Amino acid sequence: MSRWLLACMVILVPAIGSAQQGHEVQTNANYRLAGRFAPYKVRNMVHGTAVDPQWIKEGDRFWYEWETTVGTFYNIVDPAAGTKRQLFDNDRIASELTRITRDPWDAQHLPIRNIRFIDDNTLQFEVESSQDEERDDADVEDEEEDEEEEDEEQERGRSRKEAKKKVFHFEYDVNTRVLRELEDYEAPDNHPRWASVSPDDQWVVFTKQCNLHVMSGEDYGQIVDARRGKSGDDAESAEDSIDVTETQLTTDGQTDYCYGSYGRGQHDDETKENWEKRQAAGITWSHDSRHFAMTRRDRRAVGDLWVIHHITDGRPKLETYKYEMAGEDSVSQTEMLVYDMQDRNM
Repeated sequence: MSRWLLACMVILVPAIGSAQQGHEVQTNANYRLAGRFAPYKVRNMVHGTAVDPQWIKEGDRFWYEWETTVGTFYNIVDPAAGTKRQLFDNDRIASELTRITRDPWDAQHLPIRNIRFIDDNTLQFEVESSQDEERDDADVEDEEEDEEEEDEEQERGRSRKEAKKKVFHFEYDVNTRVLRELEDYEAPDNHPRWASVSPDDQWVVFTKQCNLHVMSGEDYGQIVDARRGKSGDDAESAEDSIDVTETQLTTDGQTDYCYGSYGRGQHDDETKENWEKRQAAGITWSHDSRHFAMTRRDRRAVGDLWVIHHITDGRPKLETYKYEMAGEDSVSQTEMLVYDMQDRNM
């Protein structure tokens, strides 16, 4: 029984008991009090329940975040030496960030995000400022050209896009604890989730319409370059603008018997939209890049189950998926496969 349901029962039982004593049925439950114990609210009150280690490349150390009621702390761990220490002195780093960004940060509310180690002792991160990003003349001209379109969107009930906030980029030396702003920062590669890159960077495998496909490392490099510095829809649009050569590796993939993902969405309409998009293949490469292994699930004989998404804009939407019910004979069958990139056979 979930904690939320238990809390609701504890809250509602007294109300029911009072009704029985007065021989009158009362239906006024204390939903507001029960809502205080909803899972999404409890998560904001409970901290430090799990560690998500981020391993540092070219070494055997890792770092992790640990959130408490007094703030977030960043620790670096050396398992071999059995040591743990903080990456930052929170008070000192907050003071430095305040001096550079001109925003009043404190040790309890550090704005640090997107930490990444570039070597064993040097990391980079970013901080979003309260200041608006400076725009060049081209950006201003584009905004003027789009003004009519934005006004039309406002008439349809959509708000005008908010100005982007300035993002500061920093580099930090873990040993010396020296922080410096990166004026000439270059955004790191933004790899799409569908890409499985071979260890020698020669091949990138993915699935599309339930079949495996591959592209060369050179073509994939063009996609990564186009996505650099972008995210979300902007990254996808930049990716779609690049013309690459894709080679289909399998031909017998089908719905519910896919190689990799079939692009399932939140509902059937979204699943249909994702059908022709590149999806993750879920493969594991051999060290020499000649082979990769994967599992393939046959769910064709499994019955359907449905969810109706009715809390949404417009009409309710249907989500259909395969699900084994208790006692049924037809269940998913999984097979393990190995593909030879040199001979091009499974």
